Amino acid sequence: MPTPNPKPAFFLDRDGVLIEEIGYISQAEDVVLLPDVARALRMIDEAGFRCCVITNQAGVARGKFHLEAIHEVNLKIFDLLAQDDVMLRDFFACPHHPQGTVAPWNSQCAFRKPNPGLLDMAASELNISLAESFMIGDKISDLQAGAVVGCRTALVLTGHGPDHERTVRENAESLNLVTIATSFIAAVEACLELATTASASLQDRPDIASPRTFTCSGVCFDGRSLVPRSTSDKRGL
Repeated sequence: MPTPNPKPAFFLDRDGVLIEEIGYISQAEDVVLLPDVARALRMIDEAGFRCCVITNQAGVARGKFHLEAIHEVNLKIFDLLAQDDVMLRDFFACPHHPQGTVAPWNSQCAFRKPNPGLLDMAASELNISLAESFMIGDKISDLQAGAVVGCRTALVLTGHGPDHERTVRENAESLNLVTIATSFIAAVEACLELATTASASLQDRPDIASPRTFTCSGVCFDGRSLVPRSTSDKRGL
């Protein structure tokens, strides 16, 4: 079967953008969606864009939580959004940090933002056109990861956003910056105003009945199972 034309997408940081930033979140019961996140994601979907989360999760390398906790939190996000009939299925995570204490995660990684590895991985997995896509985050490293692969970017002033606002303003051109917004929904609205009309019709989209978390290590969590498997095993994908 021929590969369909790549589609544009919104790449989204997780903590401080979609959910409250509390530092190394690892428990599902601690997940709190930020205001209007479900409504903003619905706007993205209705505009015909794919959507996925791109997140550094150095808590694994630092010994704060295990790899499975990343998917447990993602499951909670999926369930909270589903209550509003919004589906966010695809999560891509890097658990590495060079100053970590837990092997093998205590190392440099080409998938850890500001490196673009997770975006490249998502683009390959989901058939995404990077040049037509957007990256929204609360740190300059989020925006750098998006800009280096040709995405337009937006900073939100939630989470760590206020700490990065000045540097982002000073580097707006190199970051392909669209906006610095007070909220996620405001960032989405600004990006959609600049977007060309997307054409990801419903029949082009994958089944989104359950969430899945891809990691840069080649491990994937699919559905409600916390038992990891290799991404080379495409069952259920």
